[in-house]
Amino acid sequence: MKIGNAWTKTSEKGDTYIPVSLDEVILKQFPALDNYFFNLWRIPAEERKNENSPQWSLNATVKKQKEETKEAEIF
Repeated sequence: MKIGNAWTKTSEKGDTYIPVSLDEVILKQFPALDNYFFNLWRIPAEERKNENSPQWSLNATVKKQKEETKEAEIF
């Protein structure tokens, strides 16, 4: 079952990461996940402790709330 999409990107610092977008099938089951951005960040080889260390770190970042704009009332 497909649950989302991902893209390979490079940050301004040159770090490779993969942003992940979850499909509606997952968000319906776990609506709280819609409040987060998910990214996989490559762990550089020199930071890995041994050959069995993970190559990617999964991070969740809380999405910023969009400010509601109020329409100006005209009198």
